[in-house]
Amino acid sequence: MPPRLFLSTHPFFESGSINGRKQANSGFMRTLFDLDPFDEYHFFVDNARLLSSLWQPLSELRAFRRAAVHAHSVVELPQALASTRFHVCHLSDPIESFVRLALCRNRLSPHIFPITAHNHTLSYVRYASSFQEYCWNGWSHADVIGCNSSSAKRVLSSFLTHFNTSGHMIPSLKVMPMGADVPDTEQNADNQRLACRKRLGVPDNAILALCFGRFSAVDKLDPLPLLFALRRARRLCPQIDIRLLFSGASSGEDSTYSVIPLLAKHFGLPVNVLPNPSEEEKGSVYAAADIFVSPSDNIQETFGLALVEAFAAGLPVIASDWDGYRDIVEHGITGFLIPTMTPYATPDLDLDSLLLFDNHYHYLRAQSTCVDVDLMAKALALLSSDDQFRTKMGLAGRQMVKQKFSWKVCVERWVRLWDELCSQSCNEEEERRLRSSTHPLFLPYGKIFSVFASSQLSDTDRLFLTELGNMFLHHELPWESLCSLRFGVSEEHVRPLLIAARKTCTLSQLLKKSRLPRHLAERHVLWCLKHDLLEREHEDIHSTLPDTRHVS
Repeated sequence: MPPRLFLSTHPFFESGSINGRKQANSGFMRTLFDLDPFDEYHFFVDNARLLSSLWQPLSELRAFRRAAVHAHSVVELPQALASTRFHVCHLSDPIESFVRLALCRNRLSPHIFPITAHNHTLSYVRYASSFQEYCWNGWSHADVIGCNSSSAKRVLSSFLTHFNTSGHMIPSLKVMPMGADVPDTEQNADNQRLACRKRLGVPDNAILALCFGRFSAVDKLDPLPLLFALRRARRLCPQIDIRLLFSGASSGEDSTYSVIPLLAKHFGLPVNVLPNPSEEEKGSVYAAADIFVSPSDNIQETFGLALVEAFAAGLPVIASDWDGYRDIVEHGITGFLIPTMTPYATPDLDLDSLLLFDNHYHYLRAQSTCVDVDLMAKALALLSSDDQFRTKMGLAGRQMVKQKFSWKVCVERWVRLWDELCSQSCNEEEERRLRSSTHPLFLPYGKIFSVFASSQLSDTDRLFLTELGNMFLHHELPWESLCSLRFGVSEEHVRPLLIAARKTCTLSQLLKKSRLPRHLAERHVLWCLKHDLLEREHEDIHSTLPDTRHVS
């Protein structure tokens, strides 16, 4: 039985500031490495050294303990596709390289393996061209986009239907949610709760609602309706001290961070703001909270990782009835979904989207999306006034996350899907279709740019070994000294060509002697000519060079 080899051309682990996408990608891959369902894991990326350095904290995971995880330069990928039988290729998103990888697999790989991807944000206008590329007949029945919510699946289906006017094949779409780490016990939760509340000046008997996420009305959520709901909830329950804590990433460039305390002060609302918490502080704010609130109104959101984290922390959730949120919150059982309303069509904003930055368009779109402030206030009041109901909801949410949204459950779901896809091998008819499928993106670059040169290699060109070529054959010229970058050229292909050219022969004769595929042999012949290992006979050198006799 061949080894099970995992392939990806995406790093999953990235440097820089943490956001939901990076957190989800790294959480997924950490869990995969620890479950360790494959024999080897191969990543072909732009910067293999950087990726290897990002893996250092993962050394205790099972796959790393076996030394089964490997980072390669992406320039090694064509040869790997041609020579290695991969079990599956998985990508961190369907935008970058999905189509190109399928095209290369169909042409290079002896085995048609499944290619899968997992979506994140779908609303960036530049993504449209990526989905336009999807319309061709080179998809295998086992190529799948995992949609992180039922709403994301509907959006992706709309994209592909819009572009697929000629009835081409498209990848299958399957709902495959993301997850979160769910600790088995809440160690030191009470101590964290008391310490965080003391730091924030929140009394022990107050009800603290937490809104955790990026401080950005332009690409996350508009916090003002939540402030208005808090104002109403405090009027509904004047005997209860209901408070609000905003926390999460803040770049300092978005005015949201400064607007929240201004409006809170204007209405006399007890609101705390804690920007850019550390991982330890993040755990503390969840421990300090009694309720989690997230009235998302932005189309960049497709899932809602913060909701899963809130349930993992045992908090009941009040969320807008929006995109992936409705897949996570069971209304009345684990939390409340607050109705939202938006226009059916926005032709003016759709045009604006072609001219504006994505986050500006998102903000304009969100300003015509309303979350029901009255019902949000009543949900806040109800949970604040009933300790037992609040605790019951929080426990139900935590149990639900363990069963449906822990990283272990989510990754195991992917492993089962990959095995199912691999068990459905291509029949001869499908393989013929895949091997012969062309794509508009697959341009004949060699032919197009051949006009740059004065001539092209011809079968009748006569070639012979040079002095340097002879030195190379006798190991007097080290292979390493010829060029620092030789990808696409190998010594094992160069040497037979030079041996065959010890006697002058035509290119056609040389190719026959080398027994290499023509495209590969031509590439190596030209490289040898470029590096003076081979020489081409000229009829008359003076006929091709200018007369320099009169140049002083």
